[in-house]
Amino acid sequence: MNEPATTDRYRSLTWRSLLVGLAMVALICRWIHEAELVVGQRGHSALANTSIPLGAFGGLMLVMLVNGLVRRVWRPAALTRGEVLTVYIMMTTSTVIASSGGIHFLVPVMLAPFYFATPENHLDLVQPYVPKWFAPQDPRVIADFYRGNAAVPYHAWIMPALSWTVFLLAFVGITISLSALLRRQWVDRERLTFPTVVLPLAMTREDGQFWRNPTLWAGIGLALFVGLVNNLNLSLPSVPRLHVRLQSVDASLSGRFVSAMRPIGVSFYPFVIGIGYLLSLDVTLSCWVFYWLGKLQAGFAAQAGIVDAGTGLGRFPYLPEQSAGAFLALTAFSLWFARGTIREMLRTAWSRRHGPLDDSAEPMTYRAAFVGFLLCFLVMLIFCAQAGLAMPLAALIFALALAFLIAATRIRAETGNAWLYGPAFDPHKIVLTAFQGKLSLRDLTIMAFLRSLSNSDMRCQSMPHQLDAFKMADAANLRPRQVSAAIIIAIAFAIPVALFMALEVWYSQGALGRCEPWRTTMGRVIYEEVIAHFVNPSRRAHAQLSATGYGFALTLLLTWVRNTWVTWPLHPIGFAMAGTYTMDALWLPFLLAWLIKSATLRMGGMKAYRRAIPFFLGLIIGDFFCGASATLLACFNKSLTIYPINW
Repeated sequence: MNEPATTDRYRSLTWRSLLVGLAMVALICRWIHEAELVVGQRGHSALANTSIPLGAFGGLMLVMLVNGLVRRVWRPAALTRGEVLTVYIMMTTSTVIASSGGIHFLVPVMLAPFYFATPENHLDLVQPYVPKWFAPQDPRVIADFYRGNAAVPYHAWIMPALSWTVFLLAFVGITISLSALLRRQWVDRERLTFPTVVLPLAMTREDGQFWRNPTLWAGIGLALFVGLVNNLNLSLPSVPRLHVRLQSVDASLSGRFVSAMRPIGVSFYPFVIGIGYLLSLDVTLSCWVFYWLGKLQAGFAAQAGIVDAGTGLGRFPYLPEQSAGAFLALTAFSLWFARGTIREMLRTAWSRRHGPLDDSAEPMTYRAAFVGFLLCFLVMLIFCAQAGLAMPLAALIFALALAFLIAATRIRAETGNAWLYGPAFDPHKIVLTAFQGKLSLRDLTIMAFLRSLSNSDMRCQSMPHQLDAFKMADAANLRPRQVSAAIIIAIAFAIPVALFMALEVWYSQGALGRCEPWRTTMGRVIYEEVIAHFVNPSRRAHAQLSATGYGFALTLLLTWVRNTWVTWPLHPIGFAMAGTYTMDALWLPFLLAWLIKSATLRMGGMKAYRRAIPFFLGLIIGDFFCGASATLLACFNKSLTIYPINW
């Protein structure tokens, strides 16, 4: 199919969509800080951590509601569908940076070695290696951050904020360049499913037919009922709770075999079941099959007498390590499959005449994408070198982090993965394991600051949302370069705004005062890991790296088998996901979605499957609306405890 010419596509980045988008980005960032830092453990649904970010979804609902009212009063003033989607894209790609894995992890890491240092934990050892332009080092500035009831000392934060804004913008420049380069292969040629774009595209249809479907409202009603009952249960214990969140079921189970398989839990998240129904049967089947095969490996290993058998990091059969190899293999075969496209893009980028590809309808020219990637990568290397980290080591860390992120983005594009976790054997731990005993304390200190990019928690990375944005632009016939411009503007705006908004909350509430403590303590934990590794490197490095190699090879084999035998039912993505924290919560919803979709196709065919889609989209809408509205109420009612829908 020929791509529409750029001139035939709808204009979506206008002054009004830009201003509305930036206003909504600021509003959602503030909401995220209030919900996750202040409401915290009183109960909140995570606003940025799911494949369809709950905060951006709530923002989309608000924009659509106001826009509908404007359309009734003065139709020419209403936003078009393209403008509404652009506002949504600006929210999804930028506001995720404000949450855990982003600003909420980075800032506590800056100050932890100064505030938490004691003779026992030896955190004072890393203090000399923290550059002054990395973090404020004034004792009073640091103490006020943790104690609260203080004004933000902006003078002390200007240089660190500027430094990290440049670094984060360089990283975003890399990811948006990669997204632009991967778009043709993944969207046009491989036609990946991108299940998380189905709902926003359906919701924003201008004919309104989507909202008139009674099947949709049945799904919405069911999810709302579950959410309402669970929220009432917290205030009225006589109302029974409907357990849909992850619940452990292994407490009453004993024996060596079962103990090695822990944790074992069940969940019935409505929105995950809704997303699972949109996936191909081989993907949902593979996810739960490989998950349980991994559990059985651990159980049989324990039964055979292997002392350290289990499903955790560094325990036989080394499932997280196998998954790390699978992630690297997913990126390797994705790039291998795209090698022809990449060659054509390179020839087009540097051709003086017309190249083999037309990049006029791409998010950016291929030359801009290649040059942007290299320049931004160089900026990150110089940043780390100035901080004292060896440039080859920094290059290795960033290469591994990007390899994991490309794999995670592909997993999102094929599974709609509700929580984008990578394996616990993440790029940071791979480098520590491979170079055990050879890294200086300076290297380890700077690596700790990079932990938000090199850890297993990729829920708040922007790249998967960037690919979703380009897929939506293609489906809604929007001008892709306007979409990429909207993304860049939104992120450049969101990083400093989210940072200083978060500082306002921390300094007023106290990071160890009235704020939620988990994100604060993560800053200390990262340095404790650094000191522990420096003092006592891992003794299982060979086994862990061997398991990573095994996972890499097995994933390539599964890929070859899948491409050789069309009827092969198992997808290598299932193996990659099996060793991640995510699957503890996803296996049962994916199993249910697989059973329901299989039965629907067998009994009613594709016609019945399509008729049922609105019901499952309704499950997502109802679940998200309940979680978003309850979290918003909790931000205003300080005594209200709510039932989180997504953690």
